[in-house]
Amino acid sequence: MITDFDSGTATAIPYTAVKQLTGYNLSSNTRVAVGVTIVIAIAIAIILLARTVKT
Repeated sequence: MITDFDSGTATAIPYTAVKQLTGYNLSSNTRVAVGVTIVIAIAIAIILLARTVKT
């Protein structure tokens, strides 16, 4: 299946007609890594903000 992102229509094509596959979806591991990075960045920002408010 090929999906046109502008119109949202999907078209079935035979496997033999496929020359190259490309995907725009992130793997589960990548999503977890991005999420963990965001959480760590927020935690560091909170810690630094708490230190500057105390002093």
